[in-house]
Order: sequence, then C-alpha cells, then structure tokens
Amino acid sequence: MKIHGVIMAGGRGTRFWPESRTKRPKQLIALTGPKALLEETIERILPICSASNIHIVTGKDIKDKVKKLISRHKGINLIAEPKGRNTAPCIGYMASRISYFSSPEDVMVVLPSDHMVKNRKKFVETILAGVEAASKHNTVVTIGITPSSPNTGYGYIQMGKKIKSIKEGINLHHVKSFKEKPNIETAKEFLESGEYLWNAGMFIVKAGVIFSEIKKHMPELHKGLLEIGKHFGKKDEWAVFDKKFAILPSESIDFGIIEKLSTTLTGKKLIALLDVNDLIIIDTDDVLLIADKKSDQKIKEIVEKLKEKKLDEYL
Repeated sequence: MKIHGVIMAGGRGTRFWPESRTKRPKQLIALTGPKALLEETIERILPICSASNIHIVTGKDIKDKVKKLISRHKGINLIAEPKGRNTAPCIGYMASRISYFSSPEDVMVVLPSDHMVKNRKKFVETILAGVEAASKHNTVVTIGITPSSPNTGYGYIQMGKKIKSIKEGINLHHVKSFKEKPNIETAKEFLESGEYLWNAGMFIVKAGVIFSEIKKHMPELHKGLLEIGKHFGKKDEWAVFDKKFAILPSESIDFGIIEKLSTTLTGKKLIALLDVNDLIIIDTDDVLLIADKKSDQKIKEIVEKLKEKKLDEYL
C-alpha cells in the first residue's frame, strides 16, 4: 500500500481579489510567507509520501506557471484539466489513474492547495492517523478543524460517536452530519454546542473505495471515467483525456459522494425485518446486533472474536 498526495490546484480564489486573478490564482501567491501556497502544500505532504506519488491537478490555463513553480521538486506529477469540472471528476479521475498504474489499495490524501498550516508536525500526525483509519475501515476520512469563531465562510461537520484513537492526541469520530455554510446565528449555535468542526475539505480514502462510491452514487461520472481509463498508457491517452474530461458532469465531491455515504459516516440507514420474532436488536452508532433471544449467551463469543482480530474500536 502506497500513500499518494492529490493536490487540487485549479481554483481561482475570487475571495482574494484583487491580489488573486484569473492568471495568478491564490495558490500561486505567497500570501502567508515567502513561498506560494501551493509550495507550502507540497512541503507539508512530502514527509508523508515521495515526490513521485504527489499529483497536482490544475487547469490548462495556468499549467506552465504551476510547472515553473514546482520545478525544484523533481518527480511530481502534473495533470492539467482541459476544463474545470469541480472536485468529484478530479478526485474520481485520480482514483481511477492510481488504481490502474499502482493499486486500488493505495490511499489518497486529497488536499486543497490554499491552506495555511502552522503546526506541520501535528498535521503529519493527523494525516497518518487518517491514512491508517481509511485503510483499516475501507471508508472515507475527512479532516475537521476546531472552530475559533462563529465563521459563516466554512461548511461544518457535526461529530458523532467517538472512535478509539489510533494515535494519542488524535480524535476520531463518526460523522453525524454535514452542514453547509450557515448564517451568523446558526454559526454561533454550532460554536456553543461544541459538536461541530470546520470542514477542512481534506479527504483520505483508498483509491478503489472512492471509485466504488462514485459508481454507486454518480453513475454518469463513473461511466465517463471508465471511458477515459480505457486509454491509460496508450498513445492517445491525453487526447482522449482532454476530450472526455471536459464533458464530465460537474459536481463537488461533497454533494456527489460524501453526504451520501453509509451509516459509518452519516448515521442514515434503513433496516427492514420481515416475519421475525423473539429477536434481540441493539443499534448503536457503529454496531448493529441482531440475534435470537435464545443465543444471548453467545454474544460474548462475538466479543472474543473482535479481540482476536484486534478490532478494539468496537470493544
């Protein structure tokens, strides 16, 4: 299993205008120090994966500027979208590409290119804990930031049941819900409740897992990605990419996939039982137990099996 850094660097940064412009978007500007935001992002991810496993996805119109900016980092992969199609096509394409050229078991760390992170050591520890969780549970891990104010410029993540931490000091939770950018009154309620985090827009997931979720929830996108994937490694690969990618459905990964995921992330599920009786049913955030009442004494056998398999988060 390899770790891949997928850096999304195709945005325009309109909120930073007039400093940020179409031909000089925010990720190419040194807003927080001597280095551009994209350079800072690369340096944060280098302790986690090699340069050859870093993939920067940008737009054709700024490809040359990005290429020049990252020139001192040898081996980084640069992919230029012919047309911006939002984050779901970008992430789906990279999941397909990594699965084909490496392995669907490889883990993708998907990052925006415009964040400022002061504590790099803590960032690396958090990402590595997320990689382990994503690999172990075959699910999507998203990163939340403890809010310092009732900010209306961010989406929010409502935390669910706490999961046993993989690393001390790193808190893992099921996601109870995702909330769009709130008004100021709602943002204050979120802050006061202590249940909400700012949505950092970072995702950690196996390439094969997210591609399967795209197949399930975004079939049209999945079909288009399969057409592109048929030409991986062939002479016409990039010509087909330019033609097909430009017409993929434009959708964010949040709306298209993340908010539709199964109960391990959102707590939404339907369970239907027919023609049954004398059952024990215990439903928690992360475990559903259904057993015959006559087998209640065997429940401890499940606990022993969980111990054997070291699935401590369920104990």
